[in-house]
Amino acid sequence: MIYEYPDTVLQFSCIAGKCQDTCCAGWEVDLDHETEEYYRYVEGAFGKRLRRSMKIEMESGADGEEVRTCYFPLTEQNRCPFLDEGNLCEIIRHLGPEAISVVCDEYPRYFELIGNYQQMDMSLSCMEFGRIFFSSGPMRLQRMEDDTDRGWGDTDRGRLRKILDIRNEAVRYLQDERNPIPWRERMDEIERRIGVAPVKESVESLIRRMEQLEVIDHRWSDTMEQVRKTAATHPDCKRDAVGKNKGCGEKKPQNQTCAEEIEAQSLSQLEFERVHEDCIPSWFTKLCVYFVFRYTLDIYTEDDAAGVFRYIDRSLHFLWLMCWSRWVESGRKLRIEDMIDLAHLYSRQVEHCEENVAALKMKDGMV
Repeated sequence: MIYEYPDTVLQFSCIAGKCQDTCCAGWEVDLDHETEEYYRYVEGAFGKRLRRSMKIEMESGADGEEVRTCYFPLTEQNRCPFLDEGNLCEIIRHLGPEAISVVCDEYPRYFELIGNYQQMDMSLSCMEFGRIFFSSGPMRLQRMEDDTDRGWGDTDRGRLRKILDIRNEAVRYLQDERNPIPWRERMDEIERRIGVAPVKESVESLIRRMEQLEVIDHRWSDTMEQVRKTAATHPDCKRDAVGKNKGCGEKKPQNQTCAEEIEAQSLSQLEFERVHEDCIPSWFTKLCVYFVFRYTLDIYTEDDAAGVFRYIDRSLHFLWLMCWSRWVESGRKLRIEDMIDLAHLYSRQVEHCEENVAALKMKDGMV
C-alpha cells in the first residue's frame, strides 16, 4: 500500500474536553457493524444503557436496496448521549479508547482509497486542526509504503497517476513563494492548464445556490443572512440592481449616484484586503491547497474535472464572502480565530453533506 498525507496530520492531537465546539454535538454518531456487535455484549448497567441508546433504521440505498444503519440519536440538547458535562466521552471512560466507533476514532481524518493507494487528509470542521492548519507553514506531502496488498483490481493506475500529478503540480504552483501572482489568478491558471474553464458566477447567483443547500449546521441560516446583507452592497449585486431599475440599496449619502456607490463599495473590498494583506493571501492560499489536495482525487471516481473545480472555486469564493461579511459585521476586524471559525462552519455545513458537495459541483441547477 502507498499512503500519502499532509504533514499537518502528524501535528494533530485531539484536545477532548478543551475543544470549544466538540465534534460529539450536532452530529449523530454512526456505529459500524463491529462496534455495534461489541456493544451488544457489554455487561452491566453501562451495557444496558448502550443498547437503549442505539437506534436502527432501514434506508434506501443508491441501488434501491434497503441499507441498515445503526447510530446514537442526539439528545434534546443536540449532544451525543455519551458526552458528559465536561465534554468527555463516557464510553472511553468506561470501556477505553479502543471501544469507540470507527467514525469517532477516525475523525477529523478522512480517507480515500483506490486500489493500493490511500490518500488521508483532515477536515477543517475540527477547530483544533484549523488552528494548526492556519498557523503552520506550507503543506509538505508525506509518503509511506508497506507490504499491505488490498489488490488493484480494475484500477487504472496510469490514470490515477495522472490525476495525482495534477494534484501535486497544483499544490507546488500554489505554494511557490517566488510567484507574485495572487491566489485567485493561480487557481485560474491551474484550471486552464488542465483544460477546465474557471467559474464565472455572480455574487447573487452564488448566494442563491448556497441558500438552496440543505442546512446541516444550526448557525448556517444566520451566516447566510449576514452574507446576503453584506453582499447586497457588492458591485456585482449593485450592477444587477441598476440594470433592473431596482435602485442601489437602502441607504446612501445624499446626491450619491449608483456609479459612485458601486465605486465606494469596491473601495471597501479593497480596504478589506489591504488591511489584511499580511494574512488574507496566506490564509486563502492555504485554503486553495486544502481543497485541491482533498478533492482532486474525486476526478478519478467521478470523471468530472470541471465539476470538482467548480466546487473548489465556489467554496473559495463563498469563504471570501464570509470573511468580508464577518469583517463588516465586527467593525472591520478579522482575526485568525475568525478564519478558523468560518472555515469550521463552512466545512460542517458543506463538506459533511454529500448532497451539498454534489450540488456545488453541478454546472447549472441543484441536485
